[in-house]
Amino acid sequence: MEVRLVVEGVSRKFWYRDGILDTDLVEFVGGTGSGLAKIQQLDLLPAVGATFKLTEGVNLRLAWSQTLARPSFKEMGPVLTKDFTDDQYFLGNPNLQLSKANNYDFRAEWFPRAGEVVAASLFYKDIQAPMEQTSFETGGDVYFRYENFPTATVYGLEVEARKRLDQVASWLKRFTVSFNFSQIQSQVTMPAATVAERAAVGLTGNTRPLQGQPNYLINAGLNYDDEENKFYAGLFYNVTGPFLYAVGTKPAGTLFLLPDIYEQPAPSLDFNLTQGLTDNWKITFRGKNLLNPVFQRTQNFQGTEYTYSSYTKGWDLSLNAAYSF
Repeated sequence: MEVRLVVEGVSRKFWYRDGILDTDLVEFVGGTGSGLAKIQQLDLLPAVGATFKLTEGVNLRLAWSQTLARPSFKEMGPVLTKDFTDDQYFLGNPNLQLSKANNYDFRAEWFPRAGEVVAASLFYKDIQAPMEQTSFETGGDVYFRYENFPTATVYGLEVEARKRLDQVASWLKRFTVSFNFSQIQSQVTMPAATVAERAAVGLTGNTRPLQGQPNYLINAGLNYDDEENKFYAGLFYNVTGPFLYAVGTKPAGTLFLLPDIYEQPAPSLDFNLTQGLTDNWKITFRGKNLLNPVFQRTQNFQGTEYTYSSYTKGWDLSLNAAYSF
C-alpha cells in the first residue's frame, strides 16, 4: 500500500490546516521529505482450530491464529484533516507500521435446544507494534495521530447466553432473551523516558491500558418473533466500560505532555419493529439511542479529573419500506 501526495509533479511531504499549508507544523514534523508512506510486504497468517465434542450439545473449542492490522489512508497519509463533528485535528503518520497479533482462544459451549446457547470463553492476545491514537499539543492546538508502541497484551473472559422463554410460560413462546458480558484487561509497558514524563503530570506506573480497549462490555436483548404474522420486534441494550481514547504524548518540540483522554460509559438502548405486508414487502421502524446519554471524555491531571468534552447525540428514529425479490 502506498500513500503519496504530489504537488506540481514533485513528491513532497506537506501538512495543511483547513486546506492551507501550515509552516509551523511542517517544521514540527521534520520539514519536507519524500511524501511517501509505503507498506509493501508479504505476510503469512496461519490459524489452527480444534473442536472436541464432550457430550451431545457440549463442545470445547481451542484456537490459535496470527492476525494483522493495516493503517488506513487517514491514519498514515501525510495530510492534516479536521473532524468537524468533534472539532479536532487529525494528523497522518507516514511512519506507521503494520500491527501483528498472536491470538489464543478457549471456549466451552452448551446448546440445550435449537436457538439456545450457554458459553464461556477465555482469550489472550499478544500484540506487536500496536497502533494507538495519541494526542499532543503544539502551537496552542491539540492534534491527534496514530503511533506504534512496542508491545501490548489483552486477555479476558466472555460469557454468553441465549434462551427461548417458552419453557417459562406458554404465552412467552415467541420471546427470546440474550446476554453477553466480557471482562477485559489490557496492558502496554512504557519506556522509562515516557514514565518520567507522565509522572510530571501525576500519572504514575510504568504500564497503562491499551488505547481503545474497554475493561468491560455488556450486551442484552429481548426479541419477539412471530413468523406466522410476519412480525418481529427487538429491544437491545449495550454499554461499554471506560477506555483510553487517546494517549497523551510529548513529541520533540512540544512544550508539555498532555494527560491521557478517557471516554466514559454511555449506555445505549435501541429497538427494531418489522412488519411484513406481503411475501415481498415489509416496513421497519427503528429507534436508536433512546436513553440519549451524555458522551463524556475526561482527563486526569495531578489527581483531579477534568472534562475534556461532553455532548449528547439525540434520538434517531427512522421508518423505511423494503421490497425483496
